[in-house]
Amino acid sequence: MKPQLETCWNLTPREAMQLQESLRERVELADRFGEIRYVAGADMAFDPATDVAFGGVIVYRLPGLEEVERRMARRKLRFPYVPGLLSFRECPVLLAAFARLKTEPDLILIDGQGYAHPRRLGIACHIGILFDKPTIGCAKSRLVGEHDEPGLSAGSTAPLTLDGELLGVVLRTRDGVRPIYVSVGHRVSLDSAVGLVKQCMDGFRIPKPTREADHYVRDLRRAYQRSRESGVESQGAPFVNVLRSEGAKEQSVILSEAMDLGSFKVRGPALKTCRGRACPTRPPQARQKGTASRPPTSR
Repeated sequence: MKPQLETCWNLTPREAMQLQESLRERVELADRFGEIRYVAGADMAFDPATDVAFGGVIVYRLPGLEEVERRMARRKLRFPYVPGLLSFRECPVLLAAFARLKTEPDLILIDGQGYAHPRRLGIACHIGILFDKPTIGCAKSRLVGEHDEPGLSAGSTAPLTLDGELLGVVLRTRDGVRPIYVSVGHRVSLDSAVGLVKQCMDGFRIPKPTREADHYVRDLRRAYQRSRESGVESQGAPFVNVLRSEGAKEQSVILSEAMDLGSFKVRGPALKTCRGRACPTRPPQARQKGTASRPPTSR
């Protein structure tokens, strides 16, 4: 699965905010999608001691939420933690995980904000624009906006607004539990986003695709931390096998140094992002020989 825009990630926080302002014009808040047969959930976790991050993507079949495929990528974080700039810290490792998918999803659910963002361009919008795919942000907490409490029963909603603008919907997914925050990422209307998120529920507070992606990357991080503490990596071992039980199904997760995709490049039609730096501004085929984009740094 390849992005449709070419970008680089070697930006300062100020440049990242400026890029968000320009990308915001590309966000589509109306429905533009066909049949949704495959939905992907994506999330990231990192080891604070080393800043090694793990991006995970799991694809499910709709309806039924049967798992089809899961992929991961590992790389070093290089962008600092700045509230509102989550995508510049997480996108590179997530894009690397998406690049390994064999099944292309029709819809992407991101554990994070979409349009409900100070500059109306959260990570769900950013990823949706890069792939030009229907994308929804499903956040566990509020970043901006105000709302009343939705009703206590599952399925109850309340609008999330800021200065009169509708940013998203607060959705109660289980009776009496804390709600989640649903917002448009790209190519999905807010009404459709809420309906699609409900289709991805399986009795828990968090939609299954993003919940299982969260569990997946946390397992990867724990395995990495255990291997590091035991000295396996320092001895030069190429990978660690982790058996993860999911009901009656066991999967072998390989954590490999080869999966640290530090040289991963986003390909596709060009998008100027570096404001004068060595960043491509034309389609790859139109670039002069010998001029290459700088490899992306982490989110």
